[in-house]
Amino acid sequence: MLRFFHLFVGEQSLAESLAIDTIAEHICAFGEKQNCVQLLRRTVAKGIGVAVVSNRAPDPLVRAVTALEPSRRAVVVLFCGLSLDLGTVARITGLSEKQVSGKFAVALVELQRRVFPCRADHTPLQKEP
Repeated sequence: MLRFFHLFVGEQSLAESLAIDTIAEHICAFGEKQNCVQLLRRTVAKGIGVAVVSNRAPDPLVRAVTALEPSRRAVVVLFCGLSLDLGTVARITGLSEKQVSGKFAVALVELQRRVFPCRADHTPLQKEP
């Protein structure tokens, strides 16, 4: 969860605060009934509710990820950052697998444009002349 928030907001101190708050809310809501998917749903919802874009991050990829629209950012972080499979990402986000794939595809194009602006006129599938 801490890794999700750190990748999602791009700032360690804010990530730690969000993780602690989310765990506390989850324990209060579910008590002894611990469910990983429910906890991750709560984590994603909390992350999406935070309007933070880390322009101070030294890594251009981190800046680009935190600048993504929140639901696309959640899909990228869950799929790439946490290495969850498509079905799990869909269950956590409440989206269909097709919607997750679509958000991921759009996010990859956005990331390419932000991280490699000189290549913005090329799509990932185009061949060089």
